[in-house]
Amino acid sequence: MLRTSKFDNYHSWKTELNKLIYSRFFNLNSELFDYNNEGYYLLVPKSPIFNETLYFNLHPLKRPRLKSHKINYSKMYWFIDDLNIPKEWLSFGGLKIGMFSPENSFRLSLTLISVLRIYFKKGYKLYNRENQTHVSLWKNFTSDSKNNWEKIPGLIKKLKKKFYPSHPIFYRKYKFAGYLGYLDLIMPCILISDAFERIEIVRR
Repeated sequence: MLRTSKFDNYHSWKTELNKLIYSRFFNLNSELFDYNNEGYYLLVPKSPIFNETLYFNLHPLKRPRLKSHKINYSKMYWFIDDLNIPKEWLSFGGLKIGMFSPENSFRLSLTLISVLRIYFKKGYKLYNRENQTHVSLWKNFTSDSKNNWEKIPGLIKKLKKKFYPSHPIFYRKYKFAGYLGYLDLIMPCILISDAFERIEIVRR
């Protein structure tokens, strides 16, 4: 599904897209692998500074926090080769993945953008905070292992604020690659590198 003239306005396109994505992951047994052929896309800005001018025009009170909004574009190739999400990228709350087409993803940027296509291994799902079985798993989860995400500024706070699990061992134990994000658009948000099968560059 593409953002085309088939939809007369942004609202109708967004509503239809959200329904399609939600329907993919409503079932408890739905896996990311099942929809590799339909496509998962990640947009990466070609600038080390994420949205600097645009972001601070929209959020002038956050100007002193400039350092927390940097993304190292050069790590894109390391990510593709090693299939390991850079910690700086995780600090944004995980990788926001668009489905079906790159046009269905959003990335506010004043620079050129590279497009990556991601393929997932079998066995990995998404945590859905509207699924009571998933919620129960997190509610009853305990771990003696150290939470490595404590080293990533803001990540745990972002996850807790939106009622998502905040420990990497939980995601690995139950093979959740990440969570189903309910933003303006519903989309997969990936936190666990183990779930990647391969990554291709669609556009440099």
